[in-house]
Amino acid sequence: MKNQNQKYVFPINIKPGQTYFSDANHKPFLWLGDTCWRLFWEYTLEEAQTYLENRAKQGFSVIQVQLLPQYFHQCNRRGHKPFLVEGNLHSVNPIYFDEVEKVLQYGKKLGLNFAIAPIWLSSWEQDWYQYFHGQTVLDYSAFVAQRYCHLDNIIAWIHGGDDDALSLHSTIHQSANIYKQVNPNIAATYHAGISGGWEFFGDQNWFDFGMAYSYDKDDCFKQFQDFKSRYPDKPILLGESHYEGNEGISTDILRHYAYSSLILGNCGHTYGHKDIWMGTMFWAQSLCSAASHHMEVAKDIWDQLDWSKMQPDFKGRWLQTLRSKMPHASSKPIPTSININRNELVAYISDFRWFRSTQPVHKGKWIDPISGREKQLNWLEEDTLQIPGYNATGHTDWLLYLELKEVNK
Repeated sequence: MKNQNQKYVFPINIKPGQTYFSDANHKPFLWLGDTCWRLFWEYTLEEAQTYLENRAKQGFSVIQVQLLPQYFHQCNRRGHKPFLVEGNLHSVNPIYFDEVEKVLQYGKKLGLNFAIAPIWLSSWEQDWYQYFHGQTVLDYSAFVAQRYCHLDNIIAWIHGGDDDALSLHSTIHQSANIYKQVNPNIAATYHAGISGGWEFFGDQNWFDFGMAYSYDKDDCFKQFQDFKSRYPDKPILLGESHYEGNEGISTDILRHYAYSSLILGNCGHTYGHKDIWMGTMFWAQSLCSAASHHMEVAKDIWDQLDWSKMQPDFKGRWLQTLRSKMPHASSKPIPTSININRNELVAYISDFRWFRSTQPVHKGKWIDPISGREKQLNWLEEDTLQIPGYNATGHTDWLLYLELKEVNK
């Protein structure tokens, strides 16, 4: 394991052939995102600054936001609408977009990047959906792309929304091309419905990385596997999933998604809290939630890894569950990745199954994803492992780090 300096040089983007983001000096950049979709209109400038200061201190590196309010007629907290005439995308209100820049600039001072959805498409609400057509929306795309092209802490444009928007694909493609033409250094992706958007746009020149969207752990694994099989030279991360604060969502569920994304995507992960993305009256007291602390721990662990050179294992090649020892053990794959050059293996294991490494182990350790504390390996037999009991909060998920004697490639 190694120690990394956490200072990055803007802009952050994807270099050709890389499966991760890197800074201007080619240093690998870990995308640890937070969804604050409504930051630009549900938060005052002072509240936005407080929020950004907290997330920067916690180690988050990317804030995912929507540029426009939920509805056309909606104002920000300072009473300004993005457009002066109802239903007219040409009637931009410069004050609204200037106030957005103040937030973006403040985030830059803190070292934060922004992944921005220029216009969020949702058939549930139908508001922006009905205006996304014709030359008008293309003119709006050109305005936004040019308005913020001088900012080097916009890491990505997120096209689409929480709908596949099948009828709008032609216009989405034209719009995305405009953003790419204005500033080709800003990465772009497509946020689809409960799926990955690469099946629609993955082969387009403007599509730079995958953004998975899933509320099912098994489906999440399949999405990463599908993307890597189609686009092995492009990054992917889990861009939206279960939110902390939603009924029935425990912190161990959120950790499972986080480590699955970090290990299988090898690019980053995005966390979210219901009260923060919605900007409810409880947003401030939700800043120091349990799961946000667990994301800090994950960031600290990953900063010690040469993670950009890790390769995911979707076929169970490196760790094998010993069902002969425990016939009722889970047959689900263990999220695992390996750095062949350094003989390092990292895996996330969340049950009491018995398993073994298919390669001889030099040394290793367990890492508690709650506290970051380490424990020695507990060999059950000569080559058999099992998690070392319960972690700091009484759950059964652990991170495994192994240094292998050799790797049979």
